Amino acid sequence: MHCTAVSSPSLKHIQIQIKNTNQQHEHHERKTNPLQSNSRTDSVHVTGILYLDIHKYSSSVREIWQIYGTFFALFLRDRKSNSTQPCTINPRLAWMVQECPTLICAFGFFVTGKEEATGSLANRILLGMFILHYVNRTLIYPFLIRGSKRVPIATVLLAFAFCSVNGYVQCRYLTQFRVYDESWLADARFLIGIVMFFFGFAVNNHSDHVLRNLRKPGETGYKIPYGGMFEYVSGANFLGEILEWFGFAIANWSYPAFAFALCMFHSTNSFIVSLTLSTKDNTNNTLTKMKQTYNRYCIQHRTSSYSTPCVV
Repeated sequence: MHCTAVSSPSLKHIQIQIKNTNQQHEHHERKTNPLQSNSRTDSVHVTGILYLDIHKYSSSVREIWQIYGTFFALFLRDRKSNSTQPCTINPRLAWMVQECPTLICAFGFFVTGKEEATGSLANRILLGMFILHYVNRTLIYPFLIRGSKRVPIATVLLAFAFCSVNGYVQCRYLTQFRVYDESWLADARFLIGIVMFFFGFAVNNHSDHVLRNLRKPGETGYKIPYGGMFEYVSGANFLGEILEWFGFAIANWSYPAFAFALCMFHSTNSFIVSLTLSTKDNTNNTLTKMKQTYNRYCIQHRTSSYSTPCVV
């Protein structure tokens, strides 16, 4: 008796069939509504905005991190060598110049963007959040600065370049490559992101207000800020900035927004570490001076040195 073996389809053959079916489904979605597709592939394609649309169909999000990271590395390195910079400019002018590319990109792309994107209410809200932050940083914050040091021109140019790239990426995405439908307005990610953004915006502005009024006119020296979120963290202004952009990223739920939020988190953390180390050095110097003063006092009164308690 002979048994005829029935060959079952191989795993590779099944995978090929599934892949072909998915490709046909994605093709149908793109053909019917190319702008409103929310697939992962479309999100990855948007990362090509960094190359001014020349490589719009990039296959990796890694490049977006590399470019942001390069700007922040140069910016932080430049901050450490501020004292050796010969060319400096007024801090108010510096803030206005370095932040203005974001507003230029926002208004320029809103006027020239696709009607489907610029007409979406969710797109307008997200773009409005971005504009709100940079209107404050470009047109309001510079005129509130008190007694700030002059800024090296190299730092301004690096910040200008970064804001140009970031403004292009975020605004181009919201006015050309992504259209949010009305259902996104009720999405939990959108609502949570908006709450986080405006809470961070309030914390950031209040913390800046506290820092501006920390010293009286003509007063110098280090002072510890109190009030608001400074009761819980030492860098409340940085915390507010981080909350802002992570809220913006959650509300967008896109690679460009999350890349910016992560880089902002990395840069502020690097600055906080640098500030903490600097504060630690200042504290050590203060303790050394206190020790020297104490020893001089003990010698004058013919008592023991610092190593032994001085009883008066």
